[in-house]
Amino acid sequence: MRRSTFEQFVIVLVLGLLAAGTSWLLRVAEPDEPPAAEGLTNTPDMMVDRFTLQRFDVDGRRQYVFSAAHMRHYASPERTELDRPELLFLGGEAPVRAEAIRGTVSADGETVRLSGDVVMSRAALPSRPAATLTTQALTVWPESERVAGRVPVRYEEGRDVLVAGRFDADKLAGELRLGDGVTATFRR
Repeated sequence: MRRSTFEQFVIVLVLGLLAAGTSWLLRVAEPDEPPAAEGLTNTPDMMVDRFTLQRFDVDGRRQYVFSAAHMRHYASPERTELDRPELLFLGGEAPVRAEAIRGTVSADGETVRLSGDVVMSRAALPSRPAATLTTQALTVWPESERVAGRVPVRYEEGRDVLVAGRFDADKLAGELRLGDGVTATFRR
C-alpha cells in the first residue's frame, strides 16, 4: 500500500515534533549546575544576632549563660558557628567567664570549642586573688563545667604565673592540671 506524499509529510512532522519534545524534556530535566559535594553546604539554615542561652538548675538558679554576637547554624554537616562567644558560669564560689573570637558547638550541643584569643577569668575569692587563663583554643563541656586545651596556656593568679603546653580543669574554679613543659613564677 502506497502512502500519499501528504501522509508521509505528516508522519515525518509528528516524528520531528516527538524528537524535539524529547530533546526539550531532557534539557529541562538536567540541572543547570553540577551538584555540590553531597551533604555539604556553606549556607546557614538559621542565623541569630545577639544569641543568648541560659541554663537553670532544678531550684531555678542560673547555672550558666551562653551568648554570642552572631550565631549561624548549618544543617549539613550539622554544626553551629559563633562570633564573639562568651560563657559565664555562675555555680561555683565565684563567677567564671570564658570568651573568644570564634566558637563552634557540636551537633549534640554538649561541646563548645573556643578559638582565637581565648580568655577565661575567675573573680577573686575571699582566700584567693582573681585568676586568668589565656590560650588560643580550648574545649568546654558546659554541663559538667569542664575545660581542656592542647595548646600553650598561661595561667595567672594574683602575681603568680604558670605557663604550660596543655591543661585540663574540672569544675572551672576547682582543680587545674597543667602539662607539657610547665614553668612557674611565684612572687611572695
